[in-house]
Amino acid sequence: MKRIFVILILVVNLTLACSLTPQAIDAVEEVIPIVENVIQELVTEEAGSSVVVPTDTPNQVESEPIPGNLSDGLVAHFSFNGEVFEDQSGLLSEGTYLTSTEDRFNTPGGALAFNGVDSFVEVQDSDLLDLAGDFTIAFFIKGNPESDHEWLIITKHQAGICQPEETSWMIRYQKDLGLRFVNYDTSADCGKVILANPYVDLLDGQWYFVAFVNSVADGLMHLYINGIHIMSVSNAELNIGNNEIPLIIGNQYQGIPEYALDAVLDDLYIYGRALDYEQILTLSQIGK
Repeated sequence: MKRIFVILILVVNLTLACSLTPQAIDAVEEVIPIVENVIQELVTEEAGSSVVVPTDTPNQVESEPIPGNLSDGLVAHFSFNGEVFEDQSGLLSEGTYLTSTEDRFNTPGGALAFNGVDSFVEVQDSDLLDLAGDFTIAFFIKGNPESDHEWLIITKHQAGICQPEETSWMIRYQKDLGLRFVNYDTSADCGKVILANPYVDLLDGQWYFVAFVNSVADGLMHLYINGIHIMSVSNAELNIGNNEIPLIIGNQYQGIPEYALDAVLDDLYIYGRALDYEQILTLSQIGK
């Protein structure tokens, strides 16, 4: 673009300098078509280069490296930095009505905003996502303070099926009920709450790191907020096995707007093992 301005300035100056000489004016008129061709070539060149993604756009935001001991057992890691369709496991996924936004470090394009109506990410079913036994689900979230309905944050459950033959689960949030991990099978009328914490407020416009850890060895499900252990409950009634339902981030399979996530998500991790306190703390501080 600078070259275009330089050429235009030269032409203007030459015209002004020679305005009293008819022969010079004729010479300038002969040069103008040549200059116009050069300008057109430069404009075309500039337009062609504009398809190159600038370094501050979502596709160029780099994920923070995961420490070695936190790579073991990692089923999926969605960085939400413009590469929502890629994760460590290679699972295929599809996003709908999502908007890239600033992440927890104020990096443009480093996180995904879910609009509370029809935004979601659908991840194909995989044996890797059948979380029987030990597992950890962790993510960074910043809720919309103006949100007026319950959210389904992460689910492997089909809408309208209260007693599925194939067990299912979801992580949900509601202002009055807080964070909950709910399990669906034939033993309950319409889901059984395994863990609930009504004191977590995700509607204050702040970033939170949330982690659910299920440990078969100690018979407990643990909840961590910002790397701090908040509570533990018995997982004796937890019944999760294989199902063929896609993993949905931001709603449930075939869900409705009344449960759509109204928040920003950054870095979702799913492990096929129970992370310990130190590992959760490290995960919560990646990038700091």
